[in-house]
Amino acid sequence: LIKKTVHPFRKTVFSSRFLVFSMTLLYNLTKGVKYGEDMGMKAFTEKLHWKRLKKYILDSNLNRKIMLIVLCNIILISIFSILAFTLYLHTSNRLIYNSTADNLSYSASNMTNQIQIIETLSATVIANDTLQTILSSLKDSGEAMDSVSYTAMCTTMESYLQQYRKNHISYMMLTGNGFSAKTYIPISQRLSDDVLRDLSDIASDYNGRPVWVTKYSQSHGLFLVRQVRRISNASLDTLGYLIISIDTERLLNDCCHFSNQYGQASYILANASSVIQSSLSLSGPDANRLFSDWNKPYMTLNIGGHKY
Repeated sequence: LIKKTVHPFRKTVFSSRFLVFSMTLLYNLTKGVKYGEDMGMKAFTEKLHWKRLKKYILDSNLNRKIMLIVLCNIILISIFSILAFTLYLHTSNRLIYNSTADNLSYSASNMTNQIQIIETLSATVIANDTLQTILSSLKDSGEAMDSVSYTAMCTTMESYLQQYRKNHISYMMLTGNGFSAKTYIPISQRLSDDVLRDLSDIASDYNGRPVWVTKYSQSHGLFLVRQVRRISNASLDTLGYLIISIDTERLLNDCCHFSNQYGQASYILANASSVIQSSLSLSGPDANRLFSDWNKPYMTLNIGGHKY
């Protein structure tokens, strides 16, 4: 038997270290931290757990070590694959968004040009000498419109309509107290007296300026209305009202273009939350979701079973 002896100095060093550790641990226990957590004990516990885990790995057999290495590699590869796929998806969505934004900017610019052309046409029509003369004579005489005047007014408006047909104009109409002259209007698009009266009232509120009316978009379409005023001698008294109907479906289809790279596109033309023209059917809840305030520059929505 060999008796193992310990040098008295080593015992003293060990005792001193143990005493310092004990005092430090006691100080941490008595001091405490916010929310009652013992940071010293927590660090000691984590260190103890790490030592146990390290000892468990070192004491494991070769097969278990290989399995742990393979498992770690699988976890790392999975994490990097998920990150790479997320980055690819974000980049792809960003690319589609930029392409869509460019196409919508072009479409909006094209549509703005069409609207400005129609407003210019309305100014030309209400300033036409033939129409001004006929409307002034009707108001001054107080008599009903005769067939010659009616034909002249219709012919003048028809010539403008044919000239600007490519600008998606459906028909034009001049109306006032006791008269109404118009180009050809299909029976399905003819307006009731209440709608005509409402359009005239809206035009009166703007004192000769052009105004776009969207309240009848779903039933009758989009209208540009304008008050006709006497130009002669700068009298500026009211002679009648000009109403121009716009073919919004053709306007939307011709002004909006989208790259076939991303498949078929659907467009919605709206004023605030009022839909003017849409290439897809919208229910009430879908419309509310579509026109709700977004906190993102772009997002995908599920409408009618399809993602947009």
